[in-house]
Amino acid sequence: LTGIDACTYELSSCQNLAPGATCEVFCKSPFVGTPTANNFCPATNTNKQGLQWTKPQCIFQDCDDPKLPPGYIKTDTDLQCATSYSGFARKQCRVTDACEVEPTVTGCVQVFPCTAPNTDCSFDVSDCVSVQPGSTCRIGCKAPFSGGTTIGNCLSGNTDRFGLSVSNWPTCTVNTCTDPVLPWPVGYTKSLSGWLCASGYAGTVAKTCRRQEAKCSFESVLSGCFVEQPCAPLNLTTEAERCRYNVSKCRWVNAGSSCQVGCRAPFYVGSPTPAECPTGNTKVGRELVWSPPKCDCPDPPARKGYNKTADGWMCASGFAGSARKMCNVGPGCSVEPSLVGCSVPVPCEVERVEHVLQRDQRGFSGTLRFGPAVLDAAIREGQVLEYRVYFADRCGQPLGSAIATVPRTTTAKPCCQSNAYSASIRDAVPPLGMEGLIVVVHTTTGDSPSGRFLSLNSTYSSPVRVGLSSASCARFATA
Repeated sequence: LTGIDACTYELSSCQNLAPGATCEVFCKSPFVGTPTANNFCPATNTNKQGLQWTKPQCIFQDCDDPKLPPGYIKTDTDLQCATSYSGFARKQCRVTDACEVEPTVTGCVQVFPCTAPNTDCSFDVSDCVSVQPGSTCRIGCKAPFSGGTTIGNCLSGNTDRFGLSVSNWPTCTVNTCTDPVLPWPVGYTKSLSGWLCASGYAGTVAKTCRRQEAKCSFESVLSGCFVEQPCAPLNLTTEAERCRYNVSKCRWVNAGSSCQVGCRAPFYVGSPTPAECPTGNTKVGRELVWSPPKCDCPDPPARKGYNKTADGWMCASGFAGSARKMCNVGPGCSVEPSLVGCSVPVPCEVERVEHVLQRDQRGFSGTLRFGPAVLDAAIREGQVLEYRVYFADRCGQPLGSAIATVPRTTTAKPCCQSNAYSASIRDAVPPLGMEGLIVVVHTTTGDSPSGRFLSLNSTYSSPVRVGLSSASCARFATA
């Protein structure tokens, strides 16, 4: 055994123990404890250090009292801390590696009065220079600071010279400080009403009192004013905008000023609108605030399907849609005006499927079925009032009055269904020159100039699919 184990355990009865034999291990004085039995040398042991043993629980029963250091006193019953010392006195017995017993005492610490820790110059701790344990002191704010007060507490039994306990230090502030002296900081000026931003600067002035730690004083600092900045030149992002608007006067606009955005002559005309740089702008690269002027181009030549009115371009009689004038940009920013949006609505399909038209001395009778109006390759009936059936000549020109009318229905028609509508014809007498029937869409502006034509020739009794009226007849050709 080595170290403290050699001083603690007695293994003399286990020396030279034969294989298979047992022995007891005891505690050495001054340790006491119950010895362990059944420690043994294995039956097949080949190792001189092969003893299998268990350490007994060995403890000190007592040791001699040491020479007491300052802070401890011995009474008839126990050890105690001396006056102006705090804690709980305890005797400990320690065994050295040389198996010598050294008694020591611990647990008593000298008690000190509390002194306030070093703080910044805003606190008044003059009342806390030497606070006895168990006592308190007052902590306030030192001029020119102002604020509340708080209590410092020196705990009973305090052993730390700087152990003053302060739960919440007072909040010490400075409400005011002297104004800056001339020359004033750049960007600031003073009037009877107070501090303002100087000309060419914008913002809201704020005066703060900046602390100077070394002097425990304050100096006033002004902030909040920034140099006014011009807005960025007006940037037109598309070729159409660059051709339409004249922004030559908006390359440099100071804060609080504006420029005029006009229409680029000679292709466009219109009243200019302002582009403004906000008053007091201090942001570099801020965009101008503007609304584009309404720039119009010359009217295009009149074309079929469109009429010019006091309110602008409208779809002509029999045409449907929404007329719009387009100002298309051509080479070199030239303008090519055009009219769009008006077309001829026609039934998408016409067929005879239920009853073959019959002719007798009283005229034609039967049922004609047809689909909804198509406009610009889509089913659109928004401007349709009704559908009208006429006798027609070979060019598809209606002859006389309508022989049947069918009101538009509000049922949804997502596609062309040739049986969406049916017209009942009874004893219709054909006029001279009649070659067939035509179904015409009647809109809010009148009959459309073209329709779906159904030829009534020698084979009229057979169902047929039909097309538009003949394009060779100019008046009723499809627009």
